Amino acid sequence: MAISRFATASALTLLGAAALGCSSEVEGSGGGGTGGAGGGAGGGASTLSCPAPWTRLTGHLAAVADAGSTCLETEARIAVDVCVTDVVGTGWLACFRQREDGRRIWLGDDQEVRLDETVWELCPEQDNPPPPCFTGSCAFDPPVAQAGVVSNCTEAETRERFFCGEAESLWDESCCARAPCVDGACQGGLGCGVAFSSSYQYCRESLTNGACSCGGTADAQGHQVCFPE
Repeated sequence: MAISRFATASALTLLGAAALGCSSEVEGSGGGGTGGAGGGAGGGASTLSCPAPWTRLTGHLAAVADAGSTCLETEARIAVDVCVTDVVGTGWLACFRQREDGRRIWLGDDQEVRLDETVWELCPEQDNPPPPCFTGSCAFDPPVAQAGVVSNCTEAETRERFFCGEAESLWDESCCARAPCVDGACQGGLGCGVAFSSSYQYCRESLTNGACSCGGTADAQGHQVCFPE
């Protein structure tokens, strides 16, 4: 069964002009560029006010997936303003969709998160983000619950956390799960060996300090997968 790490709408919500006494204004007409400090693409500047006990984080750089994209761009990001509190949230990744152009971001932390509802809406389906764009396509059915890494951290941090391409790692150089052996054999000049998955199932970037933190149940069982000989 595929791993699902997502927040519900009750845990991560949108902040409207009337909610919590918060004011929100959007100025300018959209143009379709990468986002400004207001958390929107399209050149419009959004001003988000976060009353106590909410704290405003200005210009958080979020990994983004364009409308219809099948991957998450972790290296080219958009800026978004976020309201956070010390209230413990789900700690999982939640999807928000930009109203103007359908681009999506996934935010996750151990705090509740709220965005400007004039700019963002909750994605209709709350599910894992697509794989990072640097992984390419992880097409085969792996011996574990997920074919590719789940992460909104940078490429360098993701590769380090999942041990992509390292000896005995379940994840290959592209951070895709290695193909399983079939009856102890592999095709294409590959050899069958035992690999262990990373002790992580997903990684998320902290809103407050930008650190990449990972979680999930460790999988200590060896998997017979195909390695380059």
